[in-house]
Amino acid sequence: AEDIDFKKLAELTEGYSCSDIKAICDSAAEIPWEEALKGAGGRKIEMRDFLEVIERYRTSLTPWYRSAEKQIVESGEEDLYKELLESIRKFSTTSEERFRKILEEEKSKLGMPSKEERDEINRLLGEKEKIEKKIENARMRYYKGQLDEDIFRKILEEYEKQLIEIDVEIEILKGKRIE
Repeated sequence: AEDIDFKKLAELTEGYSCSDIKAICDSAAEIPWEEALKGAGGRKIEMRDFLEVIERYRTSLTPWYRSAEKQIVESGEEDLYKELLESIRKFSTTSEERFRKILEEEKSKLGMPSKEERDEINRLLGEKEKIEKKIENARMRYYKGQLDEDIFRKILEEYEKQLIEIDVEIEILKGKRIE
């Protein structure tokens, strides 16, 4: 696809193994397929697909780096493996911070929600789920004759209003227009 920035992808996956990168590519390629299976229509893979996967995926080499550092230190051979140890420590301390910065910049360029916005979307989805359970509870109470029709309608109206407000907030956070 035209919008894929391979240099940025290389930057974001610095320190990843070949198998890590293959797994990221495979997972990113699955996103349009899954959407198509759900009836969204076909589309090519996009940069946002890679970013979505990369955000969740961490290099499998980090545990190896930690283990190697530990073994070097425990062996007392830091002088012998000085360059390797420096490289491991540099990678460990700077890669995650740099990774987050680049990822957020790229997602912002594509209009994707930030981490804070995604957290807020998830919070709102949780609220929405609670309200939907309250609606179901009110419906059950109405069917059992525990609520009269007027009260049930007022409760339902209030909950539906809250759901609409939440949906609007979510759409705004996602950057979509509400018409």
